[in-house]
Amino acid sequence: LAGLSGQGAVSRIAHRLEDVLDGLRLGRLDARAPVVGLLDEGVAILLALLSGLGRAEEADAAASRRAERFLD
Repeated sequence: LAGLSGQGAVSRIAHRLEDVLDGLRLGRLDARAPVVGLLDEGVAILLALLSGLGRAEEADAAASRRAERFLD
């Protein structure tokens, strides 16, 4: 979890979402429910991580766990 906390996790998730968006743009991925759901979840995790920066460790830890599951 330590490797995913804070700004490192934000960067990794943002890059993963960028890969998905590139796949959609280039026609490698279909814009179907699973892909849209993936984008929605990724954005929600980004928001949780960003709102947790500088706050209690518990909130950051919960967001980091979500990020870890998302990136697996």
